[in-house]
Amino acid sequence: MLRYLIDLMESRKTNIAGIILLLVMISCQPEKEKTPPNFLFILVDDLGWTDLGCYGSTFYETPNIDSFSKKATKFTDAYAACPVCSPTRASIMTGLYERTHEFTFGTSPLKQKFVDISYPLLLKKNGYITGFIGKLGMRFENNLDTTLFDFYERHLFYDQFDGLLVLLFIFLQFLTPIL
Repeated sequence: MLRYLIDLMESRKTNIAGIILLLVMISCQPEKEKTPPNFLFILVDDLGWTDLGCYGSTFYETPNIDSFSKKATKFTDAYAACPVCSPTRASIMTGLYERTHEFTFGTSPLKQKFVDISYPLLLKKNGYITGFIGKLGMRFENNLDTTLFDFYERHLFYDQFDGLLVLLFIFLQFLTPIL
């Protein structure tokens, strides 16, 4: 290609300016606007790494999750920040270890400075619609959790599996326009 351009410029010296202008115009084309990806984060207490068919379970049948996983990114390596749910959920939410966010059972609520760097707030600031359904298992200073999500149903029907399915259906309907 380079040899062709050199030959073209030598044979038609009057077109050098035109070729240079063309190359500049091509290099200055605006990039196509990239649409950020949608994602769904599912956190389940006491789910073993082999409890889903897409991860090798032959005992449990999980056809919907398996189908979804064929089109999604699957994570195969993980680290639990703590052996109990609340501090682990705070670590997932903030990206910090328990010793940094200092939230666990019997401690004061998660501080504002950690809520300000939480993934739901960062997603909202970048144009995402955020939602939460189910067990959050955390306490927040000044009830800041109510500001993190556009759709928020915490602990509603927590003890009734059917109620949780209804909430998941409502949440998915809420997200339908952006999925």
